[in-house]
Amino acid sequence: MKIIGISKAKSKAGAIVFVTEPPLTFTVFNAFQELWNASDFNFLSGSLVWTGPAHIDAEFRRQAETYLTKAENALKVEENRAQDSEDNSLQKVSERTGLPLL
Repeated sequence: MKIIGISKAKSKAGAIVFVTEPPLTFTVFNAFQELWNASDFNFLSGSLVWTGPAHIDAEFRRQAETYLTKAENALKVEENRAQDSEDNSLQKVSERTGLPLL
């Protein structure tokens, strides 16, 4: 996930709103917070909000993008694992009943 800009319209003193591509989901935000363990972030309508100290730089952006991407990837792995489990269950029922999966 990339941070592509700062929302001038949504940002205010003490809250910098970063626009991400793709737009941030609340699920990814929660995973992001767990990974980075930073309490200075909030979620606002598909964007990441920084409410910490204003001294942020390119390294801050790089770290935020890294953790956002790790959060996205962890959720994708979890979704794939759940889908594989469901597919396996259906395959077993199909084999036991002799009914094809359509």
